[in-house]
Amino acid sequence: MIRIEAWEEQDGTLKRLTVRGHAGAGRYGEDVVCSAVSALVETLALGFSRTQGRCVVEEGRAEFELPEDASFELQVGFDWIGAGLKDLALSHGQFVRWQAIKTPARDEEV
Repeated sequence: MIRIEAWEEQDGTLKRLTVRGHAGAGRYGEDVVCSAVSALVETLALGFSRTQGRCVVEEGRAEFELPEDASFELQVGFDWIGAGLKDLALSHGQFVRWQAIKTPARDEEV
């Protein structure tokens, strides 16, 4: 199972994303669910490699975090990739799980 944790602002924009595990929807090299998640994760990693965002990609694990001063374009790209991953969790829930974690509003922070 692929587990995705998404830290979202109150308005739904992504700030941080972790992806862990393997889908197990098919044999190695034939798992289309894993391929779809991998394509989205690798695309996000490519975008982050050109920015100041934090990005770690290893076998079976990826972590992304936007900097506070992220450009509008990076935020939109992050949200679009996140939407694709969330859609995979909705359509292939037996192999991909999405967990949204709401971050506190700035005026609620201690």
